[in-house]
Amino acid sequence: MRIQEVVRRQPRLRMGFDRLMTAAQESADFRDWYRRHEPLIDELFGEDAKLFKSILAATSQAASVLANVGLALKAYKQLKDGQPFTGYLPGVINNLDRIRGEQALFGPKIEAFGGAMQSQVDQVAVDRHIGELLFGRPKPSPAMIRKAKQVIAQIAQQLGWEPREVQASLWAYNQMRRGGTPETVMNYHTVLNNKAQEIQLIRQAYQNIEQQPQVAA
Repeated sequence: MRIQEVVRRQPRLRMGFDRLMTAAQESADFRDWYRRHEPLIDELFGEDAKLFKSILAATSQAASVLANVGLALKAYKQLKDGQPFTGYLPGVINNLDRIRGEQALFGPKIEAFGGAMQSQVDQVAVDRHIGELLFGRPKPSPAMIRKAKQVIAQIAQQLGWEPREVQASLWAYNQMRRGGTPETVMNYHTVLNNKAQEIQLIRQAYQNIEQQPQVAA
């Protein structure tokens, strides 16, 4: 009886495993979503590239890709200026403070997303799009998150992909399922490239400050 109760409590997928695997393949153009922006971030942020990726992950909570980049740039400037983090959700501020304190990101989605952003290929971020696609719920429960990670890892094994590649493809597939197009599914590379001049000016200003000689007290 107890075994049957456990089985009943297992989250049920909206679509079968084979259909989800097909969905990932249909949106395979987004497999490289996590890798696409890496050379550009390295170019724009130099020694701060890893730091900015963590900030992007922290400020991704409940934000579109476009809004995420804007929030991340604001947080980057506040961090470099030594200012308190203001203008974000409480959970975002907590993670930004953790970044400032050189601590790991926290939260089911943010921790995994931050890992995937830092080239940890087995990390799977279960966000609202994955929750909607797999379970019909934009706010997946802890049991749903565990189930989603298991299913995505299995699909990755079947396809010979990285788990984060499957997650990115399904993330894009859900947006197109809801009426989007490949052109409207945003990525960091496009947004950051559009802001490249602004970022170069920000970075140059901080580099000039850091290169100024320190006056002894």
